[in-house]
Amino acid sequence: MFETTVRYNNNNNKHPVETQPEFYDSILFEPHLVAFNSDATKEKIYDITGSEGIDYYIDPGLAEFERGRNFRKENGDITDWTRAYLRHLGDPLSSILEERGNANPEKMTEQDISEIAASVVRFQETFATDAVNVDLSNFADIGSPPAEPKKIIPWYNKIDDESKISTAKTILNASQDAATIPLKPCVYTTKSMISDAGTRSNLIDLVDELDVSECFLIIEGLDKRETGQSVYENVIKFVYDIRDRGIVPHFLYGDFFSHLLAYFGLGGTTYGTLYAEEHTEELKATDGGNFPNRYYFDPIKDFVNPASAADLGLNTDFDLCDCPVCSRKFDSWQDMAEKVQEEEDEDDIDDDEPQSFEKVEDNSSVENLKTVLQKHYLAKRWDHTLTVQSESFDDLIAELKDDHQSTVTPFSQSFQINDDRDLDYMMRWVHAAKEMDQLAYDTLDDFRTGL
Repeated sequence: MFETTVRYNNNNNKHPVETQPEFYDSILFEPHLVAFNSDATKEKIYDITGSEGIDYYIDPGLAEFERGRNFRKENGDITDWTRAYLRHLGDPLSSILEERGNANPEKMTEQDISEIAASVVRFQETFATDAVNVDLSNFADIGSPPAEPKKIIPWYNKIDDESKISTAKTILNASQDAATIPLKPCVYTTKSMISDAGTRSNLIDLVDELDVSECFLIIEGLDKRETGQSVYENVIKFVYDIRDRGIVPHFLYGDFFSHLLAYFGLGGTTYGTLYAEEHTEELKATDGGNFPNRYYFDPIKDFVNPASAADLGLNTDFDLCDCPVCSRKFDSWQDMAEKVQEEEDEDDIDDDEPQSFEKVEDNSSVENLKTVLQKHYLAKRWDHTLTVQSESFDDLIAELKDDHQSTVTPFSQSFQINDDRDLDYMMRWVHAAKEMDQLAYDTLDDFRTGL
């Protein structure tokens, strides 16, 4: 199995996520949303896990406190949704943020680290069952709903230097001591840290010493247009080595390359409803302004604006997407372009993933353009999961090469696409995978049979 996890960051995710449980295996809840909309989120958890059989996790979300001001308002005050989370975690974290401005574990006592780590575990383990204000009679026909998260994600710190590994070990040991539900720790590191075999091994030791069966991974800055072939090769080695230790790694942010990594041992990937395919540390507070509409054009495994998608579709041999939402909403590429333009002219659609969650209104009952684009994206990424579970490594590589050849010229000639964009990343994926193909299993069935 390759686990597909969708981020639930705010109420604008409600309609695309809650109406399409067939397109993912698990949900990753943003902790601030969970804390800020406490009762509503508990009800979502009971409904989705109970009636749909979907697993869930809660992101600990503490890494953003280490540096910068991303969790503060422009005037320096801690944001309301962060305060809601801090009320659950309590001291010493709340006091440290008030007194020092940030909460860097490198500058904490071991006792403070242990207490904060335990509070994170406690929040995840008890949130859905503690003081639940949910009418459980709704679930009488299915028995007691499975309210516990699938696994606990301990507090993770950014490891951009080997000296920080010992701090991560302290956090994880304290988390393990506090937990009654199995852990799924996250190794949050950088591209430079995984360039050395010895450092990769030390990072893997972190989770291997915990005797866990799974872990999450964040490799910062894996932007497809800024990541070279050699870095992708290092990522492949890292994933393979983790799996070789008997631990199943799972990306906490992932684009299509994460699906390609399934053949090298990756056991899952995570993404948002239109964003969060890669992660870069945010140090400054943002105003939560609107993001532009964008359409996931599957042949290039990337987003373009809807007009560009229609232009590419009309100038290639690719038919209109046959996912359920596109089939229902559009008759042709031209029809899609016209309908998108009509709706954009009529309304200024709310941002998909604003930073200020407390400003978000639940307008998800209306299937507007943004919702359509979100639902299309989730459907296509689920197709990728089905593909790696059914196709061989060689067949998928051949398809990537064919798609690149079919789209590279129309892409470069389109007046709808910026001149500084290209599709070189597709061939970097291909070349990196072929260079490392001695580590690849031909099919995911080979992992299960141990061949």
